[in-house]
Amino acid sequence: MENGGGVEPRRTMKDRILIGGLVTFLISIPWLIFSYLGYQITRLPIVPFKLFEALISISPGSVITPALELMIQILHTIQVGQTSAVGKSFEMVMALILGLALLLLLGIIYSISLDRVQIDWWIKGLIMGLTLTILLIPIINPFELVLLRDFSKTIWLISINMLWGLSLSWGIGETNTTLTREINAGRKSTIARIGIVSLAVSLLAISLDRILQSEIINSSTEI
Repeated sequence: MENGGGVEPRRTMKDRILIGGLVTFLISIPWLIFSYLGYQITRLPIVPFKLFEALISISPGSVITPALELMIQILHTIQVGQTSAVGKSFEMVMALILGLALLLLLGIIYSISLDRVQIDWWIKGLIMGLTLTILLIPIINPFELVLLRDFSKTIWLISINMLWGLSLSWGIGETNTTLTREINAGRKSTIARIGIVSLAVSLLAISLDRILQSEIINSSTEI
């Protein structure tokens, strides 16, 4: 699909999966960071952690619990740190990996299906953002999100999901467009641009988090 229209060149399923996975990975890092920032600002539950908790709750305890305990024990044995700290860090990493895996799956599905549909890229992006929101609302807690007192959480969740969907559609569209060029540098340039924007947005979110943490510390000190 070309963002400016035109005939789509033939691409293999492998190409679509690789493009979808790479672009999704680059744009999903900022999404994860802004998800955490949403917790700092609106107390929106951190989506990857809620997703991890949901997986634990629906999975057989006889399988998941021993597996987690085994991994934590291995890390403790090789003296990574105290058992409690290691366990918490391990669960945090697993939650982030799970959240990233969900986004990668959605991105790849988009690349091999919806990307082929001949409609404007921003419409497809909004569809993906809405799809992600619908998938996440039951996991977080729909009752918290619909209450007026928690309306800021809803706005934050929908905003980062829509931006993720739009970035996904635009990024895959731009990358597909460069595949029609004979010069390999054009392809690398597009991926590099997406990566640079992703890095810049991630650094912005981290900076905002640091500012918020500093404000909290200063407020506590003054009290």
